[in-house]
Amino acid sequence: MLGQVLRCHICSLTSVRFCLSDSMSSESVFEVSKKLLDLEKISVIKFLSKEDKKPKEILERMVAVYGESASSYYKVKFWSKQFK
Repeated sequence: MLGQVLRCHICSLTSVRFCLSDSMSSESVFEVSKKLLDLEKISVIKFLSKEDKKPKEILERMVAVYGESASSYYKVKFWSKQFK
C-alpha cells in the first residue's frame, strides 16, 4: 500500500500520508474517504467562518455544494464557534 493512515490527535479525523512503505491500514478506503470528506467540510466551515459568515449562511452554501451529505446545522454551528 502506498498510503499510511494518520489520525489527528485533536479531532480524531484521518489523513493519508503517501509513502513507499508496505504497511497496511486497518481502515478501509471507504472509511478513510469518509473521514477525509469530513475534514474537507470542516475546512470549508473554517474558511467561511473566517470570512465572518454566520452558521446559517455556511450551511446554505454547503447544502448547495454537498447536497444530502452536507454537515448538520449543529455541526456547522459547533465548528464555526471553534474557529472564531
